[in-house]
Amino acid sequence: MASPGSDGAGAATAGVSGASQQSTMTSFLKKRPGRPKGEVWEHFEKISGPDASKRHVVRCNHCNKESTGRVEQMVIHIANECGKAPTEERMKMLEKLGAKADAADENPAKKQKGSTGVQQRINYHVDTSKVTAAQKKALDLKLLLLFVMCGIPFMVASSPWFLDFVHALRPNYNPAGDYALRTSLLLQEAARVECFMHAFALFIGSILGHQWAAPLISDAQRVVTHFRASHRCLALLNKLAKALGISRGLQTSNKTRFTSVHNCLQSVVENERALQAVVQQHPEVFTAPRNGTSNPKTIIQDRLLWPKLEALCNLLEPYSQVITAIQSRNATIADVARYFLYLGQQVKKVQANELLPLDFKNHCVLTFNKRFKEMDHPILHLALFLHPYYKAAADQRSQFLTISTTAVELWKNYGHSPAEVKQLMHEMVMYKAGEGPFGLVIAPETFDLRLWWQTVRNKQYNTLAALALIIADIVPHAGDIERVFSMMGWMQNDKRNRLGTGTLELMAKVKVFHQVQKPR
Repeated sequence: MASPGSDGAGAATAGVSGASQQSTMTSFLKKRPGRPKGEVWEHFEKISGPDASKRHVVRCNHCNKESTGRVEQMVIHIANECGKAPTEERMKMLEKLGAKADAADENPAKKQKGSTGVQQRINYHVDTSKVTAAQKKALDLKLLLLFVMCGIPFMVASSPWFLDFVHALRPNYNPAGDYALRTSLLLQEAARVECFMHAFALFIGSILGHQWAAPLISDAQRVVTHFRASHRCLALLNKLAKALGISRGLQTSNKTRFTSVHNCLQSVVENERALQAVVQQHPEVFTAPRNGTSNPKTIIQDRLLWPKLEALCNLLEPYSQVITAIQSRNATIADVARYFLYLGQQVKKVQANELLPLDFKNHCVLTFNKRFKEMDHPILHLALFLHPYYKAAADQRSQFLTISTTAVELWKNYGHSPAEVKQLMHEMVMYKAGEGPFGLVIAPETFDLRLWWQTVRNKQYNTLAALALIIADIVPHAGDIERVFSMMGWMQNDKRNRLGTGTLELMAKVKVFHQVQKPR
């Protein structure tokens, strides 16, 4: 049996041992706070606990600026932002940033979380394969669009710094130079852009440039220039015209607006009697021409001129009306299609006009057929079909299967499901037959295409109306021309002032087209 003294000693020993274990455990727990703080924390003080992102709000000990306790931002602050930090400490932080950048350059392919551990091929890091001709063509086109859409000067394409960057991405790709970008590549891409107004302009320009029409236009413009350049001549003409009951004065023309050419010729034809009266009553106002130019007096006295001018005016009148109508704010793609058909009928009438020479009539027919073939796009047939008053004409020119295929492709491009595509086809069949809500009839005098589709649109039949309204909102001309000119001015700035007008026009054409066609 143990003595009382021995029991007390054992108890004391046990107490000391328990206290020692508790102290050891406490010190062990204190030594496991996680990753030790970096030396950057010597410059910051925690002023609040962790937020939702488990970050502390810290304050700089030098400038008292508060920020979130991100180590990277703290290092950048001391190295570059804090103006009161000691120079030695700033240099230390700069060295840390430099060492981190060097480490990233030496090992750019570190395994990240979730990596499969499978060794990648060498072309995963650098594509060393040979660039084929087709690949180079596609890459050069993407490069052109990058320069045009982002307003980058073409001379950057020949910069050694740019080439170094491109070769770092694709060593075997030699990009097109600045000359190729602004000439051949830009011309090819601009030629691919379809412009309906441009087709009309090319057709009328070809007619006006024919060897029979061009001298007539030149003579008419010579007469207008002579009278408008002299106050006395113009006053005499206006006085005689008023006496003869002629209200329209002589009008000038310019090369960029073909409607002005028709207006100029029409004004000369309407003032024929007044011009003849000026020649008979005041021959002294006509002086000898200079530099071999035509004498306006001789032009006015030419009896063969006036029937030719009148025939040319009658020929140009429908084309002038069409251009004015298409430039309207409410014009749609369907209007372009039906006006093309209307002009085709007018061209047929040219063959019956005996006042026009045969070669000129053949030239008009061949030119119209050429331009019509260039612009005979499937979307024109679809737009014409979606106009209730012209769907029969569209069905005659193009089979319903072709029209519906175009509609399906457009609807798929907008990301719609197969079920929605089937619904579109169902509604197109009903629309063709005039069944359901698509049988609504409105007088042509008050018809509005957008309003009609908004009226027939309902919850049950919504798909075809949605597509029709999208097509109806396509503007066939550059109505907001100020926006285009503003964009062209942005392209041509202080550092880029050697762009020719032709190159600038092509760039604006490509940019406007691709802004509309931008990926969704």
